[in-house]
Amino acid sequence: MNIQPLAKKGNSSRMVAKDVGCSQSAVSKIWTKYKQHGMTSKRPDKQLKAICLENRKSTTKQMKHKWEEAGANVCDRTVRNRLKEMGFQYRKAKRKPSLTPKHKKNKTAVG
Repeated sequence: MNIQPLAKKGNSSRMVAKDVGCSQSAVSKIWTKYKQHGMTSKRPDKQLKAICLENRKSTTKQMKHKWEEAGANVCDRTVRNRLKEMGFQYRKAKRKPSLTPKHKKNKTAVG
């Protein structure tokens, strides 16, 4: 039996522990962790996978916003973690130095 549905119904941790067959402190720890971090099921993960495959070059922030439009409430880090669990690789784009005024002048003179 799962702790979250019983705790969501408003049952005390003592009652949940009795129903599940574990200690009250274990129920309390699991419930606190669940409230702090939340969880996603397989269905939202499928949504994220579809969003990722839609445009492989989109950033995690862009994916997060699209996923939030679909109803998920997550942070950028969660998106990265879920993509990593699915086997996608995460890369940061390298920062390129800006063109100096001299470069810009040479560029306009040439082209």
